[in-house]
Amino acid sequence: MDSTMIEPSARDKRALKRVIGHVDAKREAEKIMYRGIADYVAGATEDEYTLALNRKQFEDIGFDAKMGVWVPEPKLETTVLGQKLSMPVFTAPCGGMRLVHPDGDMGIALAAKAQGLNHILSAVSMYPMEEIHSAVPDAWFQLYKLGNEDIMWGLVDRAQDSGYQVIVPTIDSQVASIRERDYRNGFNMVKKMTLMEGFKRADQLAFRPRWAYRFWRDGMPFQLSNTVGLTKDGKPLSLAVMSEKGRQSHSPMWDDIAKIRERWNGKLVVKGVMSVHDAKKAVDLGADGIIISNHGGRQLEFGYTITQTVAEVADAVGSQVEIMADSGVRRGTDIMKLLALGARAVLIGRMSAWGLAIAGQAGVEHVIGRLRAEMTTNMQLLGVDSVQDLNRSHLRLPDYIKDAIATP
Repeated sequence: MDSTMIEPSARDKRALKRVIGHVDAKREAEKIMYRGIADYVAGATEDEYTLALNRKQFEDIGFDAKMGVWVPEPKLETTVLGQKLSMPVFTAPCGGMRLVHPDGDMGIALAAKAQGLNHILSAVSMYPMEEIHSAVPDAWFQLYKLGNEDIMWGLVDRAQDSGYQVIVPTIDSQVASIRERDYRNGFNMVKKMTLMEGFKRADQLAFRPRWAYRFWRDGMPFQLSNTVGLTKDGKPLSLAVMSEKGRQSHSPMWDDIAKIRERWNGKLVVKGVMSVHDAKKAVDLGADGIIISNHGGRQLEFGYTITQTVAEVADAVGSQVEIMADSGVRRGTDIMKLLALGARAVLIGRMSAWGLAIAGQAGVEHVIGRLRAEMTTNMQLLGVDSVQDLNRSHLRLPDYIKDAIATP
């Protein structure tokens, strides 16, 4: 583990031993985080139908196993846009991770690097992008508009000057969605974490002293480090900006994507694609990759399933662009199913956040290790030698996906 990160305590290490799967990770993380932060991580939009659907979509797909095949050591290695990965997983861009644990985005990025993966840094990170790039040079940078075109271009130029090779404009956050858990907890209203805000939440914080102590020792951060000097007054925006409405879109629009392609010298990956139409649009504008995502159920309710969209998009543009996917990934088998449907790699968000909450960088490495063990075991049971060999012949698909990919 990197020496700049917080060394897990004996209590943290005991908690990690109890983490076998994603249910354990969530349970142990929520023992530590106060309710406002725990709900910020776990929650989603309105009735959270899409959040539930994201899990059900994987349950709908079975495996068509070929038994009697011995695979001594499945090969999980792959490449994405020329970058080698020890398994086809990225840690996803998640805002506000320093509220979860002081290691924050840096801990997640370092954990990904230590495990042979890669990290996509959130535009609403609480660590400066330069520090992340210095520690993890292969990391990608996610881009939001943050309601202001000048801020967006400032972030683009700063990322390019810092040495990032891949930028990931995210197009699904035109406005803030209604995340009811955050409204009930008052989390969306917080502009700055102060002692007064702490007193308002005393009934919650009293039962989460480990989180409160960590947060206090870290200086109670709530500002977005990468917006320093990009606002009119030069002061950084707070995380609450992502809950504000009535501004310009928080996401780049398609005309912005075209301009970003002209201005950006590296690879361009568009995140938030949820249809063949948008996938083709991204390809036409020069995208090198796309990430199929419904933002973990945190933006539009009642969209298509990720699994169906991956299959449709892979058939439509899979030969022209590299496809990644996220939303609802909790198991190694989820990763395998998305790869078999046509994705090149997947992103994990909440899993990383729960591991982070438990033990910082070490916790993130632990949950990645569990996913690796699940993939290895289930590929052996499926009789598949390499992730490159996974395809739809290994799956039992529900009718709605069969119908979707059979329709031209």
